[in-house]
Parts: sequence; C-alpha cells; structure tokens
Amino acid sequence: MLPRLFRKVQEIVRVECGNRRFTFGGRVSCEVAQIASNRIKNMKIPNPFKNERGAVLVISLMFLAILALLGSTAVFLTTTDMRIGGNYKTNTQAFNFAQAGINEAIYRLGLFDDGGTNAPPSGSMINVNGLGGNNAAINIDPNGLLSNGADDDGNGAVDDISDLNFNGAYDNRTWKTKIMLKTSDDADTTTTIYTPTIQPSGSWLEYASETEDGNELTIEFKKDADDIDGDGNTAEIVFYDGSLANPYNVNTVATPATGQPVLTISSTGRTGSAISRLQVEVVQQPVDITAEAAVMVDMTPAVGAAMLISGFNYDGTVVSGDENVGSPPKWLKSTDAGFPDQTAVITAFRTNDADNYGGGNQPYIEELTVCAAGTACVNFTGSPECPDPNNPTNDPCNYSSPQFRCAFVDIDNALINCGWCDTDCSVLDVNKEDKWELDDGVPYGGKLESTGHKPGIWSTKLIDADSNNISVFGGNIAGSTFWLSEGNPHWMQLYEMLGFSSHQALYDAVLAHANVTVADQDGSSGKLEVPPQGVIYIDNAGGDTLSIAASTPDYDDGWGLMYVTGDLDIATNGFQFKGLVYVEGDLDVSGSGLFVGCLAVKGAAGGAGITGSPHLLYSADALNQYTNKSMKFVILSWKDEGIN
Repeated sequence: MLPRLFRKVQEIVRVECGNRRFTFGGRVSCEVAQIASNRIKNMKIPNPFKNERGAVLVISLMFLAILALLGSTAVFLTTTDMRIGGNYKTNTQAFNFAQAGINEAIYRLGLFDDGGTNAPPSGSMINVNGLGGNNAAINIDPNGLLSNGADDDGNGAVDDISDLNFNGAYDNRTWKTKIMLKTSDDADTTTTIYTPTIQPSGSWLEYASETEDGNELTIEFKKDADDIDGDGNTAEIVFYDGSLANPYNVNTVATPATGQPVLTISSTGRTGSAISRLQVEVVQQPVDITAEAAVMVDMTPAVGAAMLISGFNYDGTVVSGDENVGSPPKWLKSTDAGFPDQTAVITAFRTNDADNYGGGNQPYIEELTVCAAGTACVNFTGSPECPDPNNPTNDPCNYSSPQFRCAFVDIDNALINCGWCDTDCSVLDVNKEDKWELDDGVPYGGKLESTGHKPGIWSTKLIDADSNNISVFGGNIAGSTFWLSEGNPHWMQLYEMLGFSSHQALYDAVLAHANVTVADQDGSSGKLEVPPQGVIYIDNAGGDTLSIAASTPDYDDGWGLMYVTGDLDIATNGFQFKGLVYVEGDLDVSGSGLFVGCLAVKGAAGGAGITGSPHLLYSADALNQYTNKSMKFVILSWKDEGIN
C-alpha cells in the first residue's frame, strides 16, 4: 500500500514540477513537493512479518508449556510405577504365601508319625492350635489299608501299595487332607481329614482359609486323568517308580502298581486383593535299592551256627512266628497239601535245578518215617512204589495209614526206597515222623514270593558256610543264581545301593533329614532311646556302639533305613526290622532277631562280623515299601495357576 502511494507522489512531482506547476495550499512550491517526495522516498516502513518484538515471551511460554507437560507426564508415570510396584509387592507376597503353604504340606507329610509322642525330627509332636493329639504328621493311609493284612483292591496281593485304590464301603481314592487356618481340630470323615495349620495363631500367612471356600490348603492323590493304561478309568491313583522307563504307572490286572503314590498339593496365597494359586505334585524320595542277597558282607562270613539266612524273596508282611505253619512242612507253600501221606506234596523250590541249600548235614536226604528202636525197615522194594497198605499179602501189619511205613526220600520228595518194620507192627517211633519238617525245612514257607529270589549270602570273599552248620537258602535260576555269591570284586557303598552318584548326594537328599541320629543315643550306654523307625543315621565310627535293648521303644517293630557307621549291638531277643540295615562296623545279635529286606555288614578289620542267631530274610517288598516309606517328599512338578 505505501510503496504504491510513494510511486504516485513521485509521478505527480515529475509531471507538475517539470512544467513548473504544483499547487499546494494555493501556492505552487515545487521545492516543497520535492522535499516531501524525498522524505517519502527515504521513509522506512516496518514489515509486520519481520517484526521480532515479543518473541522471547512467546518462546518462554512455549518452554513453560513443554515443562508443564513433562512434569505432568512424570507425575503420571511415577504414580503408575507406584501402582505397579504396589501390585507387584502384593502379588509377590501372595505368591510367597502360596509357596509357604506348599512348604508346610511337604514338611508335615515328611514328619515321622509316632502319634505325637516325640518332637521332630524323631517324632511328630507339635503343640499348636489345638492339634489333635499334638500330632502334626499327615498320614496318606489313615484307614490302614497298607497294614491290615487284607487284599483291599482285589489284585491278589496283601498290603501292597495299590491297596490305596480300595473302593468298597468308601472310596479311598478320594482321600484328601485339608489344612485350615483355625485354632481347633475339626472332626474328620472316612476320606477327608481336617487339621489346623502349625503356624502360630494370630499372625498367619494366608495360604489357607478358615472355612471350606475353595481356598483350603489341600493334599490329595493324583488321579489317572490321562488314562495311562487305556482302560477308561480316570479315577484310579497314579504311582511313581523311578526304576521304570515311564515312572508314572497305575495298577492293572497284568502289572501291579509299583513305587509310591503321587500326591497333588494345592495352595492359595492371599494378601489384600491379590490371590496366587500354586499346584505341585510330590512323591516320597524314590530310591531304587540294589540288594544282592539277604546278607551282604565284605569279609569271609563269621556267622553263628544257629543262624538262618534265606535269599528267597519273601512277602513284606512276614513276621516272626510265620514259620510255624504246622503241616505241611514249612518249606512248602501253605497251600500245598499231602504231608505226611505223600499224596499231593509239591515242593516250593528246588524245582529250578539250582543248588538252593548251603548249610546243615545231608540236606538232600531225609528220613520221613523210622521204625522203633530195635527194629529195622525191611523188604525194601528198591523202587518208588511202596507196599499197598490195603493188601494184607504185601503188608503183614495190615495198616491202612501210610505213616506206619518206613521210607527214605530226597528233598524233592522222590522216594529212594521203602518197606515196613520187621517186628511188632504196633511199635513205631512216631515222634520222629516230623523230622523232615523240624530239621532242615525253610521257615516262612507260606510267605514266599514266586519270583525274584536272591542268594542267601553275597560276599567279596570266599564262603565256607557248611563248616558253621548254618542254614543258608537261596537261588533262582539253574547255573546262574545259587544259594551263595562269593568272590565279588567290588563292595557296594550305601550310596551305590540306593542309586545316588556320591555319598554327598545321599547325605544331602536323605541322611541330612534323618529322624533318628546319635543325639537319640544314651550318652553313657549308647542305647537307642527312640523307636528304630524311619531314617536312622548313627554316625558312631570310633565312638559308642549303637545298642538296641529291650527298653528301646518298639524294638520289635523297626523299619526304614538304618545306617550305622560304627558297630551295632542288638542286645535283646525278639528284635525285628524291615527294610535296609547297613553297618560299616560289626553286628552282634544277642539271641534271636528277624531282619526282613537286606542286611549289609562291611565288618571292622579283625572284627566278628555277624554273631548270634537271627533269621535274615531277603524281601524286595520290604525294601521297597519300608525303606521308601522312611524317605522325605520331593517335588516332581510345579504349576503356577496365575495371580488374580
């Protein structure tokens, strides 16, 4: 606009003044016009688009706006982080609470259940929250299905692990234990056990609830949801046996369940609004025991003459007194019949053509019936056929009972020859007719398993058992496993027998958690003052001999794993133990005793080895059931069901 005005003024000045005419206020003044023109020409007119006045204010305001935005963003982020941190803290607390619940369940499952008599680790006594009997142990078999002497699941085996599948008057497969946040012990049902937490009251971590609202800390059997055996039954219990290619197994008609039952523990941790749910599967520390015989020794056996050693595989339920099965002879199965009339006798062993017997005199020839003093068994036929008792011409005594004949037979009951007494037919030494049963018969015949037999004795040295006149039985397959195994090149350490890689691994997993230790020995006599049950680890090498006496509680009902690094003295009659006993030093049994499972004695240099007159019986069942029964529980799998 102004440049156009300037050009218009210049044009008028040129035209008018050039003609000497320019009117301004009634007077012509070219000079003034020229001056005005020059001033207009030299005037500086500001460009509004190039005016920078006030820019600092604008820029300052912009920076203030940016700072305000950054500040509000920082406040927002800080608040969000605080909220996230708070949520993380509560969620972590809920997760930790759930873990604490898992830990209580595993701890109580692993307590040695002595009915609440002794404090842990020797027992299960914890006096808290009105706990019934002060017994904090959780028993997976509260109905005694594994010890009632019955075949509860109908698979033909008595007190085997699959009896837990009992489904009759009640369904034992639905067993569960619920740990509650209470200070009282609720009444149990047949299959549901209620127990208060062992947390001190008033400050519990919330990993359970006071009522059955679905948040209780629960322990139950793992069920066959995947139908492992394909039978369509998903309600049966799953077991775990680490020695199998597929450790998870169930009981079937063809293959009984082995190992230990898998348990599922469900724990819900809560704090504020955060809830964390964990589920773990646990099983008792599985050990795969390698036992080579009833007795394993790292020496030339020095065993007592009255000892009996049998490597035949016995049922784990065998107890002292089972050898008194009466008639038929005790080396026969209790279902066999025919003694003494010889009509249907079937031997329980020595049908495998193996040498099953290593002690005693003339073990394969026995006199079944003998004549009275001063008489003789005459008219031997020299054949397996005895005279016909119903034919007077063949039997002048005319007796109808075979027991009045005289006969010699071998241990397989094959007649060598027979006849009858040559004088007074009514006079027979009938008190000797059971001689076969009383002298060289194998006790506990009614408790023999059909397979899995081992030698009676296994040693790294040569064995001369006959010279001691001891009874040693065993053997399985002809030409392979007989009654003894001698001259073995390597003595097995305990960790090797239990399947661990080293002694340290064994200590960490098992021995460190022993419920019976040297602390349970009397300081002056060395006597064990608690029951010999569970994991018994007596590190007494170079110290006091471990003594088990008549005053030791439950000395006649020992079981589990007993490891003695020094000497062991069984100073009472009637001692019984089922499982594995491993002694680094010497073993002295004063009188009778019964070991079922395996006894391993390394023996001290120059020591006596094994003395006394115990019965030592191999039993795979006892090793599996009672040794594993003493183990702690370990986690097989872990499942985090998330946080709400």
